[in-house]
Amino acid sequence: MFIFSFEKRKGYKLAAIFVSALFLVSLCLFIAFERHDAVKGYATADEVGRYVTEAPDTEGRLGFLSQFGIEAEPDSEVCDSVVIPKAFDDTYNDYNSLQKGIGLELEPFRGESVSRFTYRIKDSRYRVTLLCFKAHVIAGHISSGVYGERYLRLNSRYGKTG
Repeated sequence: MFIFSFEKRKGYKLAAIFVSALFLVSLCLFIAFERHDAVKGYATADEVGRYVTEAPDTEGRLGFLSQFGIEAEPDSEVCDSVVIPKAFDDTYNDYNSLQKGIGLELEPFRGESVSRFTYRIKDSRYRVTLLCFKAHVIAGHISSGVYGERYLRLNSRYGKTG
């Protein structure tokens, strides 16, 4: 025969359940907002001033690019996924310096999987690439698509080929 007595310990059990529930809720909130502080809704660049980084869809990404005077072809969109390395080598340090030039920063996203969107720039031989995390642009560059050529900042003048 088993006898259970809960009355004396009822307060302790309720406290334990409450503390456990509080811990689980805190953990869930921490996970949900883990990178919330790293994803900013705006950035600042000398040539364009303060600009919005939110880009939840194709229209938003094209709008983001228009802040830099870039008109991209929406039908040319290519999307894939890349992982920002946890340890930056010289290439990523240089790329991050390029981003800092327009008020963006890759360091908070080390080890994260991000979406990469590439578009053809209208009336140009150049392409523009955006890296997005949680519907915000965290990096971007212009390139010719030729291996070994340097990336250009989003706020740079790029050659139009008519």
